[in-house]
Amino acid sequence: MSLLQVKSCSLKQRLILGMAAMLLPLLGLGIGTYVCLEEIVQNFEHTAREAELETLPITRLQRLLVQSSIPLHDTLANGDSRGRDRFLKLSQEINELFIEIRRTSFDKSQEKVLVQMAYQEWQEIQALSVVLFNHQQNPQVLQADLQRLTHCLEKSVQLMDQVYTIAHQEIAENLAQAQTVKQHGYLIIATVFSLGLVIAVSVALQLARSILQPLQALKEGIHHFGQNQLTHRIPVSQADELGELANTFNLMAVNLEQSQQTLKNLINLDTLTQLPNRACFLERLAEAVDRTQQDENFLFAVLFIDLDRFKLINDSLGHPIGDQLLLAVADRLNQQMRNEGTVARLGGDEFAILLHNITESEEAIHLADRIKADLAKPFHLSGHQVFISASIGIVLGNQKYTWLDDLLRNADIAMYRAKANGKARYEIFDASMHTQAVQRLQLETDLRWAIEREELEVVYQPIVALKTRQLMGFEALVRWHHPEQGSIPPREFIPIAEETGLIIPLGLWVLREVCQQARIWQTQVLKAPQNSLDSFIVSVNLSVKQLMQADLVDQIAHILQITNLSASNLRLELTESALLENSCFSRTLLFQLKALGVSLALDDFGTGYSALSYLHNLPIDTLKIDRSFIHQITFDLKHLKIVQAMLMLAKALNINVIAEGIETAEQHLYLKRLQCKYGQGFLFSPPQNAKAAGAIITGASLSNSRVASTRKGGVQRKRAPILYGYQRF
Repeated sequence: MSLLQVKSCSLKQRLILGMAAMLLPLLGLGIGTYVCLEEIVQNFEHTAREAELETLPITRLQRLLVQSSIPLHDTLANGDSRGRDRFLKLSQEINELFIEIRRTSFDKSQEKVLVQMAYQEWQEIQALSVVLFNHQQNPQVLQADLQRLTHCLEKSVQLMDQVYTIAHQEIAENLAQAQTVKQHGYLIIATVFSLGLVIAVSVALQLARSILQPLQALKEGIHHFGQNQLTHRIPVSQADELGELANTFNLMAVNLEQSQQTLKNLINLDTLTQLPNRACFLERLAEAVDRTQQDENFLFAVLFIDLDRFKLINDSLGHPIGDQLLLAVADRLNQQMRNEGTVARLGGDEFAILLHNITESEEAIHLADRIKADLAKPFHLSGHQVFISASIGIVLGNQKYTWLDDLLRNADIAMYRAKANGKARYEIFDASMHTQAVQRLQLETDLRWAIEREELEVVYQPIVALKTRQLMGFEALVRWHHPEQGSIPPREFIPIAEETGLIIPLGLWVLREVCQQARIWQTQVLKAPQNSLDSFIVSVNLSVKQLMQADLVDQIAHILQITNLSASNLRLELTESALLENSCFSRTLLFQLKALGVSLALDDFGTGYSALSYLHNLPIDTLKIDRSFIHQITFDLKHLKIVQAMLMLAKALNINVIAEGIETAEQHLYLKRLQCKYGQGFLFSPPQNAKAAGAIITGASLSNSRVASTRKGGVQRKRAPILYGYQRF
């Protein structure tokens, strides 16, 4: 068998070949022992044969001794000379044989003695025969010597018989010994070979077992491993290479099991909070939906939770504090669940709760109330005391839901309804919300087209000096006349623009339109020097997303350049919440805008988290008091005091104030008494299109403006607004 053929054999076949290779030397040893034993036996047999050859002279001597008696008797009895000659001839041969036998080296001294005694008897026979042959005529002598001779002859024959017997006994002993040696040799060879075979087979089997069993265990381990059964471990019973291989395999299985668990955690668990993530939540939600199809009485609820103002906390206190807050919120949500369902983090500041097998919808409502109350408690994070609230959307799951996307979508819709209704509350989804969401999506699509096709319109609301009703400028507002739905109020489409990012192109378009229109008024509407609009100011609102644009200053500078409008004629209005989104960035941006030459106004002052620090540190020119305070100053002393405090604060900081939403003469009167200089509202004029606003400037059309009335002596007197002598403020 070639080496290539051996390599192609299985491991078991190779072990059998190895066993055979181990037995070959043992077989060779047995054969060699057998050959040596055969040679020893042959040597014994050869020695026996040689000994047998050595007995041939004895046998012949015995025969000759017996034969010699015949001619001797014939000669003595008959006087036959031929018998005498034959006896003499036999005597010569017998003498030669005795000489030969006596020269033989016998193993036993007894043989030598017997041969010597026989030889002596033979010599006596020869002597007697001579006497007998010489006294053949004397019967008395003959008879006595003949008896003596016969006796000696018989005795010599007996002695040689004894020698022969002894010699043959030695030969028989040698042959028996050779046979015994042979038998013992065969027995030894068989015993040694059998014992060697047993030992070799035992060793080979033990070796095979020590190799094949671990390999079989490895094979089974790999099979389990291939079936993704990573908990299987290979038993390790030896400390050799196979044991090391098994240990290595087990270590690999442990590492892979840990890696798989880690990967499973990455797939199913949120890395920050260790809550189930979106994928895991959807799996459990799918199980709940499937169960509703099997059990009509099964009811579950989904709570979609979004933290309010979380971005502000992240931006102001940093992301590490934000992460700590998310961990703390996750912990409180888990505590409120009490192992009644699944709490998951969907991403960012969004959480979801799956409430299993509820009996009534009130259970979800009670849970939402508990969550609201628990989240209202302060969070203590690295030395900071943080307050947070959450908007919660609730969807009740039943048989009508077969798609997970519908469930999460509806929960998301309900959550956004909660945010729109003031945040820190919950809303239960109903079908009308989805209808409104679809309408809102369509509105977003239409808004995109409206911006692209420039279907929107900029309108202008006059800002006047409250004491003289002198026109000071306009606030630019955007209006949308939908081709199918008619006029859509800003409160409906501006939030959509904010959320979708459409506010950025929309804001740039408004800014460009306003600057261009202001320049037209400067060059065309009023050409007379007394009606100069050089100090006339138009106000444009900036959104949070616009403030976050890195190139905002460059964009504004570019618009001023292409419209040829002076920066001093432009005022940018910003809300408190917009400034607080990123206070450090906002402060830098405001100083850059101020360096450009534009004026800056703080819009809706008092509605946000007003702080004296940013009024003191920011280059704000004007405060605009929100209409919610103005509406109540005539009948609510508290609001009156708040407005008075705002005016005193602005005066102390040398900041102008504009009151928004003035609708009644009584409000106008109160503000004048509080020494508020400027205002705007429907009392003076609603927002007008560019043409009507131009007419207000020239005084050509006063019918479009509401006429302020005053009382004097109980007689009502109407007076049109003073629309000349524009003054910078």
